[in-house]
Amino acid sequence: MTKEDLISCIKRQEHHGVPTFLLDGCIGARYAGIDVSEIFQYGFDSELSAKSISSSRRQLGHDGIVGSLMFADYGSLGEECEYPSKGMPVITKHAFEDPMDMEYCSAYDIIETNVMDECIRSYELVRGYEPDAAIAAVFPTVLDVAARIRGKEAFLMDMNCDEYAFDETVGFAKGIVNLVSDRILEEGDPDFVILTCTMDDMNLIGEERFMDSSILDMTNTYYKCVGSGKPAVIHPRCILTDDLGKKMLKPMRYVGFEGLYYSGGNDHNTMVQLCQNDISLMGGVDIRTICHGTDDTVRDEAEEVMNVMDGRNFIYTCSDSVDVSADTHLLEVMMSAVKAHQLQ
Repeated sequence: MTKEDLISCIKRQEHHGVPTFLLDGCIGARYAGIDVSEIFQYGFDSELSAKSISSSRRQLGHDGIVGSLMFADYGSLGEECEYPSKGMPVITKHAFEDPMDMEYCSAYDIIETNVMDECIRSYELVRGYEPDAAIAAVFPTVLDVAARIRGKEAFLMDMNCDEYAFDETVGFAKGIVNLVSDRILEEGDPDFVILTCTMDDMNLIGEERFMDSSILDMTNTYYKCVGSGKPAVIHPRCILTDDLGKKMLKPMRYVGFEGLYYSGGNDHNTMVQLCQNDISLMGGVDIRTICHGTDDTVRDEAEEVMNVMDGRNFIYTCSDSVDVSADTHLLEVMMSAVKAHQLQ
């Protein structure tokens, strides 16, 4: 299947078959024989990032891939991480554990660094390794960046107890999202964008803040993508099929996103009913099944998803990012089941 089929599917235009995508969270390092620590411990290594991304595609055969395993150089703001050789990086010190540190930093500090240059270079290398793949840029929302630089617990505490600190952190995060996404869109030249959001959840921030702040920030990022000619997919990491989730889903759809990448725990049939084929859908086997399931449970769940989505604008993927803890054998079982279904 061509990368044009995947992009056309996102745009709900004529295409062939069911394109496949994996939100690679370093699973490719397993296939490439690379320790995750090697990719990140000296800043960021674009060549190892690209080799990792390419290795997972060559093993699993998906049509869409990420362009880089890193979005931004938070280390330039003072963030500190540990890098396990077989696991994902762990933040040991958030950049603004002391919010007063923001006075000595600027969002521009994150742009012109060697690490940021390497993030951009990864897109070029990935395109060279995998010219037939559709390449995604993965952007976090403003609130997700704010929670990262401040620390999730401290950020939520600020939201409830220190409005000034909360607003300062969000303002700084807006600068990061705007500057970094501009540079990636211009220099990385991805084929499409996935906007991931965990903090933009009414259960965490309440309905009023979601409607007055989150949706506006998502809209700004979406129109940035429109201006660059890139289709954009929203990836909320929450339940959208209960009453509160449905309240969140409606304004997200109204923003104009071409695609909705729904996470685990959402009922596939209900997602179809809610979206009525007026937005392309991305979804698939719950990542927990990939980590803890069996061959049969993976095949059955993949088959169920494909049956529900038959005839719709649908891109098959896992429910969320696939990191080094996933079972590579079950990933292969899943992809084989999806390809076998398409031949029926």
